Amino acid sequence: MAYFNANSILNRLDPRFKIVATVVLIVMTFFASTWIVLGMLLIFVASLVLLARIPVLYCLKKLISPAILILVMLALQVLIAPYEGAVWHGVLVFVRLMIVITGAIVLTSTTSQMEFILSLESFLKPVEKIGFKTGAIKLAFRMIQRFVPSLLEEANKILKAQASRGLDIKGASIWMKMRLIGALLLPVLVIAIKRADDLSNVVAVRGYVLNQQRTNYQTLKRVKR
Repeated sequence: MAYFNANSILNRLDPRFKIVATVVLIVMTFFASTWIVLGMLLIFVASLVLLARIPVLYCLKKLISPAILILVMLALQVLIAPYEGAVWHGVLVFVRLMIVITGAIVLTSTTSQMEFILSLESFLKPVEKIGFKTGAIKLAFRMIQRFVPSLLEEANKILKAQASRGLDIKGASIWMKMRLIGALLLPVLVIAIKRADDLSNVVAVRGYVLNQQRTNYQTLKRVKR
């Protein structure tokens, strides 16, 4: 998901509040049993999209693929195991999932990766007070934030290099695509191992100690000015 650094109230809110609010929205959506409540939640998330200044076309493009997948799965369910009210139940499930996905789009579009990491670390602080060590979990969050995007970028470069050499991935058969995935995973795995080795050396040189109290350059605030 893209992060829109727009000057909106949702961008300036505390990311911890946005994460908790999104979880509450998901719970309310799945426990809602009437169309009136679902309609109100649908209007609410649509208002959040406008309030966050997220381009409507961008949001619709993100909803197309999951919407098609959900519709196909619901259609198969109705055909394979039909029962009275199956269609209405399928529509109910579809609306619920669209609300949840739209809420997730709003969250990820108004919250940066760093804010996500700082929020998750903040949620772990109460656990630390009872003696549970969370240093490894925090380090894993940091590594995911730093290296997953770079690995995806490397994979994209490899795909472009293969395409420039005449390899037609889009027109290949399903079996050929499976072989191409294997050929893609091997260099990405080698890159990941090399970067992990370099990272371990850097961490050792800088004297990083697991579970030691650390400070952050960026801190969380309830409302950013």
